[in-house]
Amino acid sequence: MNISLGDKWEQFIEQKLKTGDYQSASELVRDGLRLIEQRDIFAQRGAVSSFEQLQDALLAGVRSGPATPMTKNDWKDLQAEVHAVTKKNRP
Repeated sequence: MNISLGDKWEQFIEQKLKTGDYQSASELVRDGLRLIEQRDIFAQRGAVSSFEQLQDALLAGVRSGPATPMTKNDWKDLQAEVHAVTKKNRP
């Protein structure tokens, strides 16, 4: 697959590669596509419909007070929710 990104994105990719965070342009693009996929999953669940809403939700969590340790039941509930979402989103 060949795609044309334009000068802005090509320069962005070159800068990111220089940081060493990515080994190739393909790796960086795949990471970007995964982020889009995650955003779409959040939107499908009705959790957030934009990056700004996600950011607001994260900040609300941070501002909600000190963290409390998760119990075994909390972890089980979280695992069940993740399993349900991933099962729902598989082709």
